Amino acid sequence: MKTIEAHVGDTITGVSASAIELRDSSGEQVQFDFNGVIITTTDESTAEILCEAYSVGMDKQCEESRKKREAYLKTPEGIAEVKEAERKAAILRGKQAHLNGLKKDGIYPFCIAEGKLSDFGAGLAKNRDAYGLACYTFATAWACLMELEIGKGNTVQQCAKDTSHTADLEGITRFMYGAAVSILSHCWEHGEELRKWHNLDTQIGTEGEEANESGEVLNPALMSIGKK
Repeated sequence: MKTIEAHVGDTITGVSASAIELRDSSGEQVQFDFNGVIITTTDESTAEILCEAYSVGMDKQCEESRKKREAYLKTPEGIAEVKEAERKAAILRGKQAHLNGLKKDGIYPFCIAEGKLSDFGAGLAKNRDAYGLACYTFATAWACLMELEIGKGNTVQQCAKDTSHTADLEGITRFMYGAAVSILSHCWEHGEELRKWHNLDTQIGTEGEEANESGEVLNPALMSIGKK
């Protein structure tokens, strides 16, 4: 029996056709593995029949996975997993409701630094893709939450970390977090205080202190242990 190997980017249609071609040219049956489904030719096989066999095999795999999942969810570990997922979902719903209460006309209003309104608007206009917009959504929600805490007498240093967790509804990356700090450090009324706190909170050695002196913002996604 001959075997062929499916590669990333191959389609079941293409691999099936190759299997039939190899069977006919070699005079031997051909077997291949496509996404975990083992397909073997017969004398009567056509490429279309192999594709149908793959479809049936995938349906069987999905059904087996579903049954395994259902059985797992009845175990103590599975029950605990469901409860934890429900707990996290409830927290997320609460965060969403809280942030929705801060919105005015669909946006999170915050105190833009004097003379920085045009910069903020220009940056937002250039970042309308999902990734860029998420940075701005997070940044503005975060600023709103910090302003609420500042109004209670807290400092940026005292409230930045906790409010950043509340503001994060989309699961931002470390790079996006750094981008949000850059946005706020440039455009927010309390941006300089946030920048200095962030740099010290992020540093591994003395990078934050150096960045505070130079006026830069450390991006946590680019941090690495050790110095040159």
